[in-house]
Amino acid sequence: MQHPPSPADLTLAQARILLEAKLSGRAGGPVDMALDQAAGTSLAEALYAPGDLPPFDNSAMDGYALNTADLRGDPPYRLPLDGTTLAGEAPPPLTPGHARRITTGAALPLQANTVIIQEWVQRDGEEIQFERSVAAGNCIRAAGSDVGQGDLLLPLSTRLGALQLALAANVGVARLKVRPRPTVAVLSTGSELVEPGRTRGPGKIYDSNRYLLAELAEQLGGDVVYANTCGDDRSALIRALESATSVADIVVTSGGVSVGDADLLPGLIAQLGEVYFHKLALKPGRPVLFGELNQTPILALPGNPVSVLVTCLQLLAPALDHLSGALVRQPLRMSAQLDGKVSKAHSRLEFQRGRINQSASGKLWVSPVAGQGSHQLAALRDADCFLVLPEGPQSYAHGDSVFVEPLIQYFR
Repeated sequence: MQHPPSPADLTLAQARILLEAKLSGRAGGPVDMALDQAAGTSLAEALYAPGDLPPFDNSAMDGYALNTADLRGDPPYRLPLDGTTLAGEAPPPLTPGHARRITTGAALPLQANTVIIQEWVQRDGEEIQFERSVAAGNCIRAAGSDVGQGDLLLPLSTRLGALQLALAANVGVARLKVRPRPTVAVLSTGSELVEPGRTRGPGKIYDSNRYLLAELAEQLGGDVVYANTCGDDRSALIRALESATSVADIVVTSGGVSVGDADLLPGLIAQLGEVYFHKLALKPGRPVLFGELNQTPILALPGNPVSVLVTCLQLLAPALDHLSGALVRQPLRMSAQLDGKVSKAHSRLEFQRGRINQSASGKLWVSPVAGQGSHQLAALRDADCFLVLPEGPQSYAHGDSVFVEPLIQYFR
């Protein structure tokens, strides 16, 4: 059934709202998963601490455990030793009037209320002597000082990475209820494309988008289960899309989405499925399409590689968040001073490639990289951020403040 597309040239913000409206509630699961399999998934239920962390009072340093009540008068102090407690041992109570050798992480013995570090102590056989006073609680990590039993450790929809998995393990949790990473099908389109390693004939180019899309999809939180290339042939495209939609939670394509004679995807998706938007007030990446085919979301991106990168980071990233049930990542933007000058005459939101530098005083500067064409993939080698130039004609001089989005925030 054919559905008319929504008005052209939505803003990026409007497009993200449509993504949320169409993709919320589609996350898979929940499933019970072991910690070592859960990286990149999101929590299907909040995680609460089953016990205190640390689980017992323990020493923060190598030193000597003692009770401050045994330090009478002014220093120097001298105390006999009643043994040693190592990490992992269950210590007997401290003998009154004694000190005990203790190592970092070892449980504090009953009757001890402080630890004096070894650097402050002189040891003479089975006695110690020190020249300074020490307060109760010194160098002790109290039970529950990090997390108390019943505390919220990880909220619902938290994406699980190294830190989150370590925190769950630290309280003894071995399995979690999660929503799995969404599966992604990648389709690079264009009759001009040739597989790298093969002979490139006249008018042909090597297909880089399939590799770019597949790796971006993995880095942004998806599992690529299908990756293929297809020429600009309607029947072949339909077969490829049928295969892709049958195995994935979302299909991402590149190329064939503009208004040229060989740009078949918009009409094909409108005829066989549904188009939610086509064309954004965005540069690079204006002819991007979001729709649905065979009840599977499809994000059709332009063919130029820089446009692929921009639209992946701005649209595929939140789409995968919705499909994984994760908290949606909001792009981090920060202010930097422009090292150079930048202008644009068009009214679209523009993402230019730049490089951040930090002065000796800590001030952030950003320099546009050479080569801002959407086809210039090599220029991305020198970029570590986007300069975000808002809607409307803009002109910036050297030293002006501009917003930048660091690229590192998008990748694991």
